[in-house]
Amino acid sequence: MNHLICWLFLTKRAAVNVKKIAQNFVFLQSFLKELLQKLQYMSNNATLEINGETYEFPLITGTENEVAIDVKTLRAVTGGVTTIDPGYKNTGACQSAITFLNGEEGILRYRGYAIEDLADKANFLEVAYLLIFGELPTADELEKFHADIKEQSVVDDDVKKILDAFPKSAHPMGVLSCLNKCTYCL
Repeated sequence: MNHLICWLFLTKRAAVNVKKIAQNFVFLQSFLKELLQKLQYMSNNATLEINGETYEFPLITGTENEVAIDVKTLRAVTGGVTTIDPGYKNTGACQSAITFLNGEEGILRYRGYAIEDLADKANFLEVAYLLIFGELPTADELEKFHADIKEQSVVDDDVKKILDAFPKSAHPMGVLSCLNKCTYCL
């Protein structure tokens, strides 16, 4: 009988221990999951504290692995707070898949190509193709692109008449502006 009581006592104690271990495991699993989410969340956000209030803003990684804080909602979420950046030395005006610019280091790239390389080694149509399609053209692609451009470059006779009506001494920007407005009527 003593063996049976001892066995029941040990079984009950073991069950309690297993239950505690399971609870601890669930707690630990939940804690680790929450911690991982916070670490993931923190790595993609910047925290700004203003007058004791904290605000979260997303981080954006650029094509050159530079990191930017997206503050487009700053004014709305803070009730009117803005940023100031004299000369826009630390402000990205937009996200671009085409252009990368770092004025402090003198870097200008189009689709990953340095502007100096494009100026030295590519012609206007090759660069236009690069900007439109995202890669430099092969010889066949360039030939087709050139043919397509030539096909679309015919100036309409009505447009020629409008251009001929301007005096030869007219400023080109004025002519272009008027021509642009006149094309709405054609």
